[in-house]
Amino acid sequence: MGKAARNRRLRSARQQQQADAAEARVRRDGHTGPMPAAAPATRQLMAQVLDQTEMPCRAAFIDSLFPGAGTVAPVTDVTDSGEPVFDLTETRDRVPVMMFEPERMVMATDTATGTTHDLLTEALVSGGFTRVPPLALLGAMPADGWELYRTTDGVVLIDPYGGTVAEGRLTLDPEWVSAAASSRQVLVLVGPRLGIRVPPGRTLESYTTDERLKEFHQCRHEGHLIAAVVGWRGPDRGKALKWVLLRRGSLGLALPLAYVPAASFRAHGGAEAFGFTTFLPPGAPINEPSLARGLAAELTATDLDLIRPDVDRELGWICGYRPGPGSDEMFRAWGKEARRHGYILVASGEKDLPATGPDCAKRAFEVLMDSVVAAVPLTPSSRSGQTERGEQ
Repeated sequence: MGKAARNRRLRSARQQQQADAAEARVRRDGHTGPMPAAAPATRQLMAQVLDQTEMPCRAAFIDSLFPGAGTVAPVTDVTDSGEPVFDLTETRDRVPVMMFEPERMVMATDTATGTTHDLLTEALVSGGFTRVPPLALLGAMPADGWELYRTTDGVVLIDPYGGTVAEGRLTLDPEWVSAAASSRQVLVLVGPRLGIRVPPGRTLESYTTDERLKEFHQCRHEGHLIAAVVGWRGPDRGKALKWVLLRRGSLGLALPLAYVPAASFRAHGGAEAFGFTTFLPPGAPINEPSLARGLAAELTATDLDLIRPDVDRELGWICGYRPGPGSDEMFRAWGKEARRHGYILVASGEKDLPATGPDCAKRAFEVLMDSVVAAVPLTPSSRSGQTERGEQ
């Protein structure tokens, strides 16, 4: 091993030790404490938090957040504490609300001004969400291009470029679904303490509705709440919303495959901009794809990212995947196959790739025929099991 390679390995080991120490502080204290923004361990934790789209969520009506208020009734006054007074003389439809409560926040402090911001909040505000000022009326402007989709087990919030920003599992009440379908839009609220998660040491039964409501309004008064009115889309069973991984050998594949929604490439000119071509010319074998141009796969123990290897990591990220609960074992096996071959197949399409159900293999094959595909090499560090974000 050369001196440069040895130094990189030692540096990577130190970075992983720092990241592990920060993670241990989170488990012990609930936070990492101050960390230098430029430190690799900080960037690693930031990436993990910002890439984690699954989070607790809850469907509600706005009148449940402001007890006694008719949802789209006109506001006639405001109390001294900033609460709205509604005209309830007429019956109107209730406004559906979807709340997302991230389990972690990345707080950044400007050392020059002393102001502190949550990076996830900043990203959403720059994308069209509205800050809800303390003691202000709860309202929001429409966020162009944002959509909330109903899935088989919950909902998923999609940004204008087709990327998944937040997703959660829940059973939707028929009245809520009817209201969302009627208005074709939903008020989405995002904040760190909205009364969704049960506090440590408490049970679901002991955490009362009044306590949940108090936590929600405390978050609002502290200025940590953001909101947007987004389009509501019912269960679109034909639209690709999530990544799907297939092991080598599935459907005759010679390499492990990652199926990526076409919308994930939209902001970068589409998958075709990276050399993706039609999955199968008539009569051609399924395992002869083209080689991707300017695209590489970075594989770690916890996630898979498609990146541009010729630019800085922070600027060259295209899209990424992190396995959900219960998928870790399959992801490890998939990753071993990928590292063994040094390449993966990446297919991208508009249609949802079925993973279960009757005639699953036949339907999945048909979806792949309508997609585009390329063989994507793993980064050298991914092949060896060492990446900037730690040893696998």
